[in-house]
Amino acid sequence: MVVTGPEPELSRPFAIAELGEERRRGAFNFSFQATAGECAGLARRFDLRALDGFAVDGALTLDRRGDLVLKGRIEARPVQSCVASLEPVAGKIDETFALVFSKEGNDLASAELPESWPGEVLDLGEIAAQQLGLALDPYPKARGVETDPAVNTGPQGGNGTHKPFSGLEGLRDRLAGKS
Repeated sequence: MVVTGPEPELSRPFAIAELGEERRRGAFNFSFQATAGECAGLARRFDLRALDGFAVDGALTLDRRGDLVLKGRIEARPVQSCVASLEPVAGKIDETFALVFSKEGNDLASAELPESWPGEVLDLGEIAAQQLGLALDPYPKARGVETDPAVNTGPQGGNGTHKPFSGLEGLRDRLAGKS
């Protein structure tokens, strides 16, 4: 994975050549934890109040077609802001992920969503950071915080379907002189 632009907050480069032909059937196992400075950088990147810990472990293998297979697990303790009250919301993430990096010309029938070949170096830290971003709660809510049901569901039609513009019907009728 080639990263351009500013230096990533969490970088753990791995030279793919280290897998080599002699390790083709084996795996490169890895495990790392983000430092306090890296956690602070990731918190800024993902607009978190804090990231109180971030650990990653996984394995890299070359499959028989020569594709690079990455399977991993992230564990994190993000602190986000409640979307309603802005109070801190402490969370816990424990998720697995799998990626396949395919060389051009390989048969991709078995890989559902292959990534392009990363070149000579794969940044395991940046991949983990991206997985963290995907795992974060997009709408964190503090305990006991409820939002207005009209905001969540809007006006309902007779059959229970959501009709987001039904409130405009009354405005249209008033403007047209139909009271």
